[in-house]
Amino acid sequence: MMPPSSRLNTSGATFSILVVDDDEPIRNTLLDLFEDTGYSVIGAPDAAQALNVLHDSPAPRVVVLDHLMPMLDGDALIRAISAEADLAARTHVVYLTAVAHALPANVVQLLHDQAIPVVHKPFDTEELLAVVERVGAELMQAQAVEHNPTDR
Repeated sequence: MMPPSSRLNTSGATFSILVVDDDEPIRNTLLDLFEDTGYSVIGAPDAAQALNVLHDSPAPRVVVLDHLMPMLDGDALIRAISAEADLAARTHVVYLTAVAHALPANVVQLLHDQAIPVVHKPFDTEELLAVVERVGAELMQAQAVEHNPTDR
């Protein structure tokens, strides 16, 4: 079976995954899950480090992002990504939270406005993989259109 990142697109382009979670055991579990599934993956313990990773690599990336973190929460990272057109064009987000029922209204609106899927902790690995695959496919489709304007 081919890795999901290879199945997702026909252009030969691939995406990698950035896991952002301050809880090290959860972050490591997610890193192992995505690596075992065939993805290229990197982890960051907070939003500031995640932003550095995103700036350091021009590659398309799906960010699997925790909601509650010290210093900057996940929604702050989404706003930072959205504020930079180049970064926003090559980054799609999957939001992880254990408090989906208690998200502030402004965060719910942000996730809705940007069509960011929310996966609830504790998560089902098959569900999470399916969401990441779908979001990755959408990212690669957007990248293909951006790089081949005749498809628009």
